Amino acid sequence: MKKVIICCLLLLSFTSHLRAEDTETVNFYDEQGQLIVSYELPVGSYFEVPSIKKDGYNFIGFNTQANGRGEYLITYKVWESKNYYAIYEVINYNVEYYVQGELFYKTTVPYQSDAPNINAPEVDGLEFIGWSGLSNIQCDTQINASFQEKINVVEVEEKPSIQETTAMKLINVDEESELIDEVVVDNENYNEKENTIMNKVVNGNTNYVPYVFLFIAVFFVSLKIIRKSTEQSR
Repeated sequence: MKKVIICCLLLLSFTSHLRAEDTETVNFYDEQGQLIVSYELPVGSYFEVPSIKKDGYNFIGFNTQANGRGEYLITYKVWESKNYYAIYEVINYNVEYYVQGELFYKTTVPYQSDAPNINAPEVDGLEFIGWSGLSNIQCDTQINASFQEKINVVEVEEKPSIQETTAMKLINVDEESELIDEVVVDNENYNEKENTIMNKVVNGNTNYVPYVFLFIAVFFVSLKIIRKSTEQSR
């Protein structure tokens, strides 16, 4: 009897061990390493692959490595415990550049990236301002060039109509003093803008006596002529 009980216990433990070995676990993770779903199923049974969608990305498949360098899931039967990671690739969208309603340039831009700011062709009479909608591309996009009327700027050199500068330098005979007088004349207002007189005496001792005597002589001669003219008129 004891032998029968021992055999039953051994058989029960053996069968429970077989059941544990026949069950495997399959885990599915997203691209950020977050668990999506986990299956614990008997070997040979089928499992359902979770549906994964992400805006702006194409789902490639589930891989045994998060960097996509492992093996991709190709069978939906449980043979052994596995971890699978979702692998994506970014979608490149078409971006078309239009100038005055005509296609000028075309390129592709990754999802949520900015389109390149290219140079627009010249348009007569118009000045290029920029492109509309270059940032954050999320779908196939048409970009239009913006223009404004060109403002012609003519540079005019500022010149006075008539301006005359006269410089007069007076130097006395004995080169002991110098007089500088500068006057600026403008034909618009004819106002004297500046009158600077600098008088510098170098040695400062000028003899004025001969000039005084000459002035007195001229004065008396003039006075005599005036008296004679008065007597004759009488």
